[in-house]
Amino acid sequence: MFYIKLILCVLWFTITCTIAALTGLIRWRHPSGGNVFTSLFTVPAARLLGIEIQVKNFERLDANQPCVYVGNHQSNLDMLIQAKCFRPRTVCIGKKEIIWIPFFGALFFLTGHIFLDRKNHGKAMEGMEQAKYFLTHRNISVYMFPEGTRNKGATKLLPFKKGAFRLAIAAQVPILPIVSCPVKPLIDIEKRKINPGIAHIEVLEPISTKGLTEADVETLMATTYDRMQKTFEKLSLPNPN
Repeated sequence: MFYIKLILCVLWFTITCTIAALTGLIRWRHPSGGNVFTSLFTVPAARLLGIEIQVKNFERLDANQPCVYVGNHQSNLDMLIQAKCFRPRTVCIGKKEIIWIPFFGALFFLTGHIFLDRKNHGKAMEGMEQAKYFLTHRNISVYMFPEGTRNKGATKLLPFKKGAFRLAIAAQVPILPIVSCPVKPLIDIEKRKINPGIAHIEVLEPISTKGLTEADVETLMATTYDRMQKTFEKLSLPNPN
């Protein structure tokens, strides 16, 4: 049953990627395409796996745009769980290697997301400038994972990288932290096991960057990390609410 559900999810993922990519062709690289994908994919896939996604303070997602959304990054399953929080007029920043992922790479490009070349400082800065332009001139929010890589079931968030916080300060938009509960107890790919249950997500209060400068990056990053870590620990409990 595990493999049947997994195959069905992959098939649905492929179909929804294709549909959303086509919207990106029709409305060339328009940021609405990403939300088309998440809207189509998340709920049916979650129901197939027996997972109910509950988002606390959902209203904050729309009330604070444009902003820099920052989420914790556990595995590729974030695409299923945190996609529930992906709003219209939002783009992600992802490493350039995403382009080679079948179907999803095309979706990522055609729906206007930003590729980042981490090995080339100049190219990376161009990507961040593009993100800043989206925030300040096009009223488009940016979704980032400040851990930089998957924490793979760790009990603590990985150290944050500075990019998301520098971007928010440069654009003078708020940081909006999003924390999802540990996913492994629900879906353990290594053990080939699915445990139906509730995936809890909490949208924290926005953190203002008004008047902050480059000198405040470390403090902003530490404040965000502390709030997200405390929430992650709470969501790790058997009854987080």
